[in-house]
Amino acid sequence: MTQTEIMLAAAASRGLGCAVSDFGHSSRPPEAALADTLAAASADHDLIVTSGGVSTGEEDHVKSAIERLGNPAFRRSRVRPGRRGARANVGGVP
Repeated sequence: MTQTEIMLAAAASRGLGCAVSDFGHSSRPPEAALADTLAAASADHDLIVTSGGVSTGEEDHVKSAIERLGNPAFRRSRVRPGRRGARANVGGVP
């Protein structure tokens, strides 16, 4: 896990009492691997949080994966300080 992922997991588990699952990283093409992972996570989770992958241009793997699953409702937000963020539903799971 990256430092960001560790901090997100700690905030969710210790701060909010959530059970956290780490779906790890994949060596497969980003959109295919991420689409499969998001679909699997949506089957038995109440919330999906990703770290990284949301950007502008060709490196926006999260948007591509969500669109691959048939969900065009993808909303970008500019959160300051920091970088771009986004919101979408996968299989009815935010």
